[in-house]
Amino acid sequence: MYTKQNFKAWNSSPIEKIHLKFCKHYLGVNNKASNVACRAELGRLPLIIPINQKIVKYFVYLNNKDNDSIVEQSFLMSKNLHYINNFGFYSNFLNLIEQYHLSNLDPESLDNDRIRRYTTTMKEKHIS
Repeated sequence: MYTKQNFKAWNSSPIEKIHLKFCKHYLGVNNKASNVACRAELGRLPLIIPINQKIVKYFVYLNNKDNDSIVEQSFLMSKNLHYINNFGFYSNFLNLIEQYHLSNLDPESLDNDRIRRYTTTMKEKHIS
């Protein structure tokens, strides 16, 4: 999911192909019908948007865990890997928010309102 943030590339991912196939089958149109038109007819957006929203919510969950939990320790290890130029969950998350031009966003201060704005930004980027 981290490597296919481009909406055009995401359309070729296996999960989105199944999503589009279902939409076209539901509408009763040919498999060669426009992906965008089928999604628009059903009021759907690519699945990458709710996936990214869940990633952000999971990040907030990890950020608010007690320091003695195993999950929090794993998260801290991922942060440490990032700071010594190795890649992990934390690095991928920072790349994710940067791809949507949210690099001014402080990952430590995420709340539900900011997550909604983040999701709205992703939707707007897809629509444009």
